[in-house]
Amino acid sequence: MHKTGSSSIQQTLAALPQNGNVIYASFANFDNHSLPFIGMFAETPEKHHIFRRQGNSRSEIKAEAIEHKASLIEQFNRYKTENFIISGEGIIYLSESELLDVYAFLKSYFDEIIVCAYIRAPISFMESAFQQRLKNGKASFNIIGPDYKNKFAKFEKVFGAESVQYWAFNQRELKNGCVVEDFCSKINFKFSPQFIKQKNIGLSLDAIKILYYLKKNDIEISRISRGILKDKQLVRLLSSIKGSKLRFGNELSEKLIRENSQDIAWMQKRLESSLNEDNESNGGGINYEKDLLNVNFKSSYKFSLAVVQFLVKSLGTSLVLFVKKIRLY
Repeated sequence: MHKTGSSSIQQTLAALPQNGNVIYASFANFDNHSLPFIGMFAETPEKHHIFRRQGNSRSEIKAEAIEHKASLIEQFNRYKTENFIISGEGIIYLSESELLDVYAFLKSYFDEIIVCAYIRAPISFMESAFQQRLKNGKASFNIIGPDYKNKFAKFEKVFGAESVQYWAFNQRELKNGCVVEDFCSKINFKFSPQFIKQKNIGLSLDAIKILYYLKKNDIEISRISRGILKDKQLVRLLSSIKGSKLRFGNELSEKLIRENSQDIAWMQKRLESSLNEDNESNGGGINYEKDLLNVNFKSSYKFSLAVVQFLVKSLGTSLVLFVKKIRLY
């Protein structure tokens, strides 16, 4: 599932030489196989949020999908006796009927198909997912649950429950605390840890507050397609602001656990273990949106010169109104 270090697994395996008895499927420019598979098997891939944001037409997506499928078939035929890894957390967005097409396609080349998923505990997942949505430009305090059953029940139905394996994403239980090492050990794939690639920029709570404030107050850092790159630039700059991480407070955490209790129980049954988390440090965490909007922009060490310079370039003459609005200095 999302927010379980899948990008690190994908980039590490994609960069390693194809040898041994395990092959990581290769798509040009796609270490993450989500978009190629959505393009190949979704009935309306143009509605996927990434394709939509990039402005891809249905004909463009389908043309690329034909190339991707041909490339994949060529790899299957070239490495007939090998074990293939396909990794894409976004494949979870395919419907049951679309997954049936995936299954039929793969079954024509492989005798056995195993679906593996790392499962993140609910509050930890929701904290991380909230931060990711904010980094993608969405400033909303509507916390979305892990939605375990809706995401995975269809895989059990299509591939068979016995062919779906769930692994807890817990730093204490991962091999050497690393999801890449843990995954490779589970599939008996040997490699040197020095090749591990770490992905995704984590933001401190102060950085998250600044980003949330900017987005919430309709301060547009960028427009349409250019916005993808510029928002990433802003996130990189904000990542230099150090401090404690985002944690939900006890009040919000307890509320979210109650709201998602049946879904959590569904996944715990499959993991055969508890998804309970240590919330002792959540006493001073975020419970309400107002907690995120409590920003001290005047602390120069929190709002660095680099960020100000970035805003000058992005906002131009409107920066004066922006500074007045938030009383930056």
